[in-house]
Amino acid sequence: MQFYESINSYLLDKCVALANTAGGTFIRESIWQFPVIEGVHVLSIAMSVGMILWFDLRLLGVNMTSRRVSEVFNGIYWWMVGGFAAATISGLLLFWAEADRAYPNLFARIKFAGLILAGLNILFFHLSTQRTQPQWDSDPKPPFRVRMAGFLSITCWVVVVAAGRLMAYTF
Repeated sequence: MQFYESINSYLLDKCVALANTAGGTFIRESIWQFPVIEGVHVLSIAMSVGMILWFDLRLLGVNMTSRRVSEVFNGIYWWMVGGFAAATISGLLLFWAEADRAYPNLFARIKFAGLILAGLNILFFHLSTQRTQPQWDSDPKPPFRVRMAGFLSITCWVVVVAAGRLMAYTF
């Protein structure tokens, strides 16, 4: 327990220092910087998570069942990646500005845990589940393992978005 407390204290000190840098202070105290970055963050999450949801619903066999999974993926891939890149960059900038308040926040920790779980799910899907895609690519209802990856993805992203919104209300 002592080890956890010392690491937690160390990380909090680093987050306070990060928020108090010239860049963090500028973003936080600027009339336009913070709201513009936050707007970009919200819109890019909507684009990225919206596209991910669309793909996950196909994996679940709920929508676009007449289209191959690979066709749906190829059609939305760059929208997902672009939205995710913009959300990541804007999210890091927002964290930079308020790291001292975000780090100890319960909902921030839930959001980060959800992001890690979503990343692990994506990694597992691409390294394992997707390898058998030629066998189920055209199936209106993919195998259970594929549907479970889609369900877990939706669950993780709902947690990330909900925790992110709750985080904003608890600062």
